[in-house]
Amino acid sequence: MGRNKSYKESDRSVIEFLARNPFFAYILAFSLLLILLGSYICHSIQDYESQRDYYTEILQTEARNFERYISLYSPILIVNADGQYTLRGVDGSDINYETLLHDIVNDHLPPHIKMHITIDNTQVYPDDRTDNEILQSNPVVAKSFIINDQNWFLTIAPVEGMTPFTLNNLIRHLIALILFIIITWLVVKLIGYNAGLRRDREKLKEEKHSYFSLAENSPDLMLFFDRDLKLSYVNPVIKKYIGIEPGKIIGKSMQEIKSSFPKYKQELDKWQKEIETTIKLGSNKSLTYTINIGTEQLFFDVILAPGYGVDNGLRGTKRVNIVLKDVSPFRKAESELKKRLQITDSLFESIPEIAIIGYDKDRRVISWNDAASKMYGYEREEALSSKIDDLIISPENREQFLYTLKQMLGKEDYPESLEIQRKDRDGKLIDVLTNNLRIDVIDGEPVFYAADISV
Repeated sequence: MGRNKSYKESDRSVIEFLARNPFFAYILAFSLLLILLGSYICHSIQDYESQRDYYTEILQTEARNFERYISLYSPILIVNADGQYTLRGVDGSDINYETLLHDIVNDHLPPHIKMHITIDNTQVYPDDRTDNEILQSNPVVAKSFIINDQNWFLTIAPVEGMTPFTLNNLIRHLIALILFIIITWLVVKLIGYNAGLRRDREKLKEEKHSYFSLAENSPDLMLFFDRDLKLSYVNPVIKKYIGIEPGKIIGKSMQEIKSSFPKYKQELDKWQKEIETTIKLGSNKSLTYTINIGTEQLFFDVILAPGYGVDNGLRGTKRVNIVLKDVSPFRKAESELKKRLQITDSLFESIPEIAIIGYDKDRRVISWNDAASKMYGYEREEALSSKIDDLIISPENREQFLYTLKQMLGKEDYPESLEIQRKDRDGKLIDVLTNNLRIDVIDGEPVFYAADISV
């Protein structure tokens, strides 16, 4: 059983290989054509020669027998002046030559053999003087003999004759073989097409299984709606947010979901509009979504993506895939960071004699107090988002500043305090004592502060 199965799998793999590589299939088909054609030619020649030898031997035997039978009567051909002829016996008696010849032919020759007889170039058999069909038969045995000083010429051949090996027959068989190859090619193409469809279905099935396995284990909320706004899939994460098992809402329409969750009707109305817009436009859409669940406010980054397919012969949006990524922890951390920065800025504002400049890893200013405006001449609005080295770092100290920033980014030891020259808005150099500080605020992304005191 196992061996038969392995044979079937091996045959299928060979067919699929030929289907995927039509060049080898064509070579195989052409080779098969040559083999069949060569085999046919050799067989035809051998068969023809064998039949010819067989028929020739039979015909020669029958010709000898006819000569023996007709010699017993020793007829003489007499031709009249008007072209009529008769056969007479050696004793001068008239012989009914038609009866004589027909009796000999019918009694002594096999029914599958036909004969043509002339005596001194006068056709005496068959009666139809125009019936020379035997002369085109194959094979043909000719025999001549003398009776009463008259030359008898006998031509004998099979009734059906043999099919000679001719170019026309070769062409006909060649056409038949070419048709066979074409049919074989079509069958191989059909098998290849079916094999390709099977591979594509298996691949699609595997991808679908992998996709749904990924969706089932994804921390993000995933929902699929079809064109009729029916929920075709939702992953288990839905239970985390609304406490409902996926099986209880899968297969329900948007209207049924609204009826099941009346307190979310307003939110679901918004989602329905977004889904309908995505179906209509057939393009991805990203948005930010906020919802209050219980006493907690949740933030989501949402992607609505159309799923394409064929519906009633027309390709278009078949479903809408929705992915909601919960970014609440990041939003809360971002909010907390803003609060801390506001507190820090307020604290820095209360120090009138110290210029405090905050900047990020890209050297863009994020904090600028009033003391910094007084010392360097830039207002807060024009300083924010500008690069600190474009504002207050003198050309002579730029290299040192970049090196110190690199040390702080790499969490290496860096000079916390040093005397240095800065430049103000007018390019005037100012001697300051600066203190450098690195603060890690969120996700390891640091911010930097420089506290400058004029000396």
